[in-house]
Amino acid sequence: CNKNKIMQQNANIQYNGGCEVQSQSLFAHLTSDELELVEKNKVCMTFKKGDAVFTEGHYPLGLYCIDNGKIKVERSGDEGKKQVVRMVKSGELIGYRALFCNEQYTASAVAIEDVSLFLVPKAIFFDLVKSNHKITQTIIKILAADLRKAEALITHLAQKPVRERMANTLIFLERKYGYTDDKATLNIQ
Repeated sequence: CNKNKIMQQNANIQYNGGCEVQSQSLFAHLTSDELELVEKNKVCMTFKKGDAVFTEGHYPLGLYCIDNGKIKVERSGDEGKKQVVRMVKSGELIGYRALFCNEQYTASAVAIEDVSLFLVPKAIFFDLVKSNHKITQTIIKILAADLRKAEALITHLAQKPVRERMANTLIFLERKYGYTDDKATLNIQ
């Protein structure tokens, strides 16, 4: 992976070496040799609140694995208005759909608090997919779960009244992110 190419796409990021591969569930099935390959080739990065991890229209350089922090994935509408389509947190992956399709990102990922993550370069990731069927099975499960959630959301948006949609959204945010220390404010910043 060419760090200069990554830096051109993400001018505000900082690189560090403290990210954990083994804590990411996708990589739990790696052999020691595969784990070493990822450790040698991953690119660890930190982003400040408001920094873009990747942006619509760029091609993926690899798979992003969030080590710590929260990110919103947002798309631009027809008139340029941003719509949050997904919220992700520590232990989750982003950028994999464009990576698998070899297409440009159709959404942007923006840090909503300070974030540390690592990028597994595209070539390394695809080598793992080819050699380790358990990773492939895990990815299929992730994609199937995404599809299930999208189908449920479409049904929910089409059939529920606004009050119920709002209540369900608040419940979802509470379950995913919990509360701040005051135990009354959702921890989504």
